[in-house]
Amino acid sequence: GDRTVKRRTGGFLLAASLLFHAGEARAIASSTQLQNDGAQHPNFSGEWELNREETKLQHPNIAQVLAATLVIDHQDSLFSLFRSYVLAGEEDTLSWSLRPGGPETVHRSGSHESYDRLFWASDTLVLVSRIVAPNGVAVDTTRYVLYADGKGLEARERYCAPRYVFYNVWRFSKR
Repeated sequence: GDRTVKRRTGGFLLAASLLFHAGEARAIASSTQLQNDGAQHPNFSGEWELNREETKLQHPNIAQVLAATLVIDHQDSLFSLFRSYVLAGEEDTLSWSLRPGGPETVHRSGSHESYDRLFWASDTLVLVSRIVAPNGVAVDTTRYVLYADGKGLEARERYCAPRYVFYNVWRFSKR
């Protein structure tokens, strides 16, 4: 599919299943682009740095993230994201590419499968990932929006798993 995932982690399963899509990027605030739905939407391209003071992370392990970086390349019909953060002394990286409004893509990694789709809801870019693992199915929904005249990126995440539900609000500043 259109999704490529690369990650390096010290065996932290939850971090492997979170798709951060939220991070830091250098968004070009005034730039918009025409998507396949015919509407103009914000362009999220750039490098973003985590604004830890404005970020609210509910999950206890993820709350330990002190710094994170996102690099987003948002072309006409392809959205690519690279995320890096350090958790418990281990760097965790993730990258993916999806087509907004495109078909659901499937990624398999060991005993896990992730079914992902990306779509527009007005000026909000929404990523829905359904993660199927031996211990059950989780759904991670993240809504990306620009704020502060494009100098800020917010990713509102809702993660629902068989044993827990948590909400995170990741806020990033343009580098």
